[in-house]
Amino acid sequence: MGGNTMAESTATAAPSFSPTTAATEGFRLFKSDPMAIVLWFIVMALTTAVVIALVAVLVGFSALAAVPEVLASAQTGEPDFTKLQGLIASMLGFMLVAIPLGLAVQAVLVTAVKRAVLTPEDKAPGYMRLSMDELRTFLVRLVRALIYLGIYVVIGAGGVLLSFVHPILTFFWCLAGFCALIFVSVRLSLAVSQTFVTKRFNLFGSWALTKGRFWPLFLTYLLAGVFMVIIYVAFSLVSMAVGGGSNMNAMMMSGDIDPSAFGVAILVNVVISMIQEALGLPIIGAPPAAAYRDITGTENVFI
Repeated sequence: MGGNTMAESTATAAPSFSPTTAATEGFRLFKSDPMAIVLWFIVMALTTAVVIALVAVLVGFSALAAVPEVLASAQTGEPDFTKLQGLIASMLGFMLVAIPLGLAVQAVLVTAVKRAVLTPEDKAPGYMRLSMDELRTFLVRLVRALIYLGIYVVIGAGGVLLSFVHPILTFFWCLAGFCALIFVSVRLSLAVSQTFVTKRFNLFGSWALTKGRFWPLFLTYLLAGVFMVIIYVAFSLVSMAVGGGSNMNAMMMSGDIDPSAFGVAILVNVVISMIQEALGLPIIGAPPAAAYRDITGTENVFI
């Protein structure tokens, strides 16, 4: 009890922060260290290459070559269930390896963004390391994701049960659940940054730091989200212009899928997606770190 009271009083006494300044922290990183963004893109590209290699080993290019045929048969209403089942089985084995790899790389990149904002004097290449910081980031993000999943399950289960009473109750339940999810997300949003600074797993310390600051933080993340949407729309237009997105959609809609053209379209979309992710990483990851830095001042807050 005493520890929580002290933490809350410390958070209350700490300096405030500017939502617009925190929301634009990612753009400051673009200006101050563009090479870090390039290195993050390279890491994503290498990860993609590893994923492709895993596909070759665990799925096989012959199975992938059958994807256009499976999609075309699905378009005609006569899917080849034998090939479809084989493809699904191969993809499940691939995902069991690829998903943990992706989560590990995400932990490295997210920690790199926190390091760039909170300890910019650390001149590791792209602020990336393999250390306990990355492991703690992985654990905090994992537990937090499980909490969000639990909220989704409660919302879904409650919605189904209330649908038997009256549809309007389902609507209000889902609306209330969505608001609760946003509230919890904002209140736990500083957990990774705080864990990085304090060097120990700390999920709920963020709850004290964000007390009384929900709306400024919500505005911060809303602005960052708007910036991210602008980037995604811009690159989607680029994808359409160079033919990657439009060609893939046209082939899937018509059912006339050329394997070579389909592969090129996928490659174009993968490259554009990696650029989006490399640019989006600081835009989404930097604001919580900047908010934590400005809320706590120059001193680390241990909770």
